[in-house]
Amino acid sequence: MISNIETLKSKKVAYFICCGFNENWKSYYEQNIPKDLLDTAIIYDTLGGEMDIQKQKGFDKFITKMVSKNIEKDKEIKILNENIDRFIRALS
Repeated sequence: MISNIETLKSKKVAYFICCGFNENWKSYYEQNIPKDLLDTAIIYDTLGGEMDIQKQKGFDKFITKMVSKNIEKDKEIKILNENIDRFIRALS
């Protein structure tokens, strides 16, 4: 695995995640990707996410409805177009 990390450090890489709870995105990276890989990345960010109740079925739909009722308006789950634009600019 060490050789894979070294290989990735020598490449131009960018990381993105799509997640609904955007306030936690940095901790997702810190818990799952070694710091030295993040330090050498061109960019790493979240692109947001979406929660479409119409696409859910059964128990997933029930949970999605419960979660969506408790989400504050300023923490709405949505696609973050400004982050997508910043990501594209960093890779240009």
